Amino acid sequence: MADRLNIQITMVNLIMYLVNTIKNGDDFSVHETNINQFMLCQKIAGSIKQKLDNQIYYSNSPTRILLSQIIEDYNISQSYALDLFQKYYHQSPQAYLIKLKLNAAKNLLRQPQTHINEVAERLAYSDPSHFSREFKKHFKMTPKEYMKQEDL
Repeated sequence: MADRLNIQITMVNLIMYLVNTIKNGDDFSVHETNINQFMLCQKIAGSIKQKLDNQIYYSNSPTRILLSQIIEDYNISQSYALDLFQKYYHQSPQAYLIKLKLNAAKNLLRQPQTHINEVAERLAYSDPSHFSREFKKHFKMTPKEYMKQEDL
């Protein structure tokens, strides 16, 4: 069942990539895009998301997600993974992980009785102030401001 769902997700992502490429007017040629590279990039992105979800929802003691370990699991080099992410996601794997973490933070901050320190800890930030700076840099408001906005 999980394999079937992963295939469906990958197909939807492939279709969305093609639609966005055409919509943005980018020159797109089937010869320029290697489906195996795209699938590998999707698998890496899926692994990153799965590790983050496990950390947020199932781990009692969140630890830092090591992208190098995830990439090693696919027997490719760090530089090749970076090239793939730049080609298909237009960002680095680290930027992708940060974006996922901060979007998850928004969901966590919407929960009643949530404390910013707890969210920072759940996302494995070593310091709540570092989490707050990243959040503000990404969303142009602090976590506290976001929480007040959500209360309205």
